[in-house]
Amino acid sequence: MKHIFLIFTLSLALAGCADQMEKLRQVYTVATTTTVPAEVVRPAANTFDILKGTAANFASFCIKNNFAPVGCDVDTRRKISTFVREGTKARVELRASLATGQPALSTVYNLLVAAVTGLQGTPAATFTGG
Repeated sequence: MKHIFLIFTLSLALAGCADQMEKLRQVYTVATTTTVPAEVVRPAANTFDILKGTAANFASFCIKNNFAPVGCDVDTRRKISTFVREGTKARVELRASLATGQPALSTVYNLLVAAVTGLQGTPAATFTGG
């Protein structure tokens, strides 16, 4: 009787694993095949380019003023740097899509949008050259 119960329990567990594996496969398929039109990618890429330039100017401003102004603290600069680095990686991957007008992978586009959103939440986004 113990063996029957053990076999039954094990078969239920394996059935659950098969369901989970199928769900994982579906998520992977969607993530690697879903695309975004180039017309949607272009504005996000341009926005990132502008914010990246502003972030560089903000970094120069902080250095010039010995990191004293508001927003020049280590944590804020680290966040800005991370958003710029991640956005730049995504932007480079999207070059072919922008050059050819072909759709881009949504996962890469989402990384770019996350970088834009992150940068917009930092002092670098509103920096005017103070």
